[in-house]
Amino acid sequence: KREDINIAKSSLYPTLDMTSEVARAYEKGSTRTTEDNVKNQIMLNYRILDFGVRDQLIDESNNEWSSANYIYLDRESEIAGKVTKSFLTVNKQKELLGIIQNELNYYNDRLHDFEYLVKSGESTESDLKKIQASIDSLNVQKISVNEKLDDELNTLNIYTNDLISRNNLTSVPSAISKYRFNMDGEAFLSLILKQNSKVLSADKKIDAAKSEYIASKDKFFPTVDFQAGYTDNTPSNDSDIDDYKDEFRVGVKVGWNIFNGFKDVSDTNKRRDMLNKTLADRDDLLKQVTLKIKSNAAQYRSGIESLKLANQSCRNARDLTSLYEQEFKIGQKSLLDLVTSRSELFRACSEIIESQYQVYTANLDQMLLGDMLIKTINENENVYR
Repeated sequence: KREDINIAKSSLYPTLDMTSEVARAYEKGSTRTTEDNVKNQIMLNYRILDFGVRDQLIDESNNEWSSANYIYLDRESEIAGKVTKSFLTVNKQKELLGIIQNELNYYNDRLHDFEYLVKSGESTESDLKKIQASIDSLNVQKISVNEKLDDELNTLNIYTNDLISRNNLTSVPSAISKYRFNMDGEAFLSLILKQNSKVLSADKKIDAAKSEYIASKDKFFPTVDFQAGYTDNTPSNDSDIDDYKDEFRVGVKVGWNIFNGFKDVSDTNKRRDMLNKTLADRDDLLKQVTLKIKSNAAQYRSGIESLKLANQSCRNARDLTSLYEQEFKIGQKSLLDLVTSRSELFRACSEIIESQYQVYTANLDQMLLGDMLIKTINENENVYR
């Protein structure tokens, strides 16, 4: 695109051309030459006036270059977003794996004691079966989470070209976890219009199409060129010297096309249609952005509400489990009651993680919409590295 700018700007400079030709005249009905001439000509042309065609085409090239730069930035932001989302998924799976393993450790550490209670008649065989079923379910979840974790680690390694493992991942950066979500949709849309690379690229596309359309209309006006040239003739000895005099010419040329088969009219109509298409594309983009803002806000609200309820549920389940353990020790609660309370606690802890990462993802999506992620990464390079 930068070279397109240079090509467009080249029209501002004069052109210098040199031509050489050899002419030979023959007698009628004979192969004998009557005279020869070698003609060398150098010509300087400079466009003085074209009613803005060159300026508009230069503007068009500049806007196309700016649009391409914004597209590159958008692509960079998109890749950073994919990597960060993959990073969040890995951390979420690690946390889920942690609570699954804690729950397995709880049951495995006490399984021998539970078996003793069944043998002694203090608990039933069905209670022990419930524990074994819980262990089996946790192991199945562990396999599934491990599989997802490995898949996301592979994705991270593809994007980063690094050997990333479960052990060298850091926690979620505070830039994401403590991001202040903007719930004012109109204010955030105004921010997007100013700094979102995809929107800015569309704006530059419109500016480029406008310049191209104006340039096509300006072609209906005449052009004015300055011309200067020198012609050197070298005739043969048998030629008439007066017919081949060297000459130097200076003049101004006015050109105005009267008819060219409606070519310029068709070109103008084409540029107008292209301008209308870029305007329609931007309108469609803004509709998509508006929808994403609303969807993102709904995701954030849902995540916050779910997180609040999950924390409350976890506190209640933890208190209930603690009471059940005490009552189980004195025989007031059965082993099945204790296992059921543990299952509720595990479910609540899982919901906290799911809800928390739903909020993180909503934060990340808004950062991507506002083109803030790359800036955040640059400002916190060591953390992200």
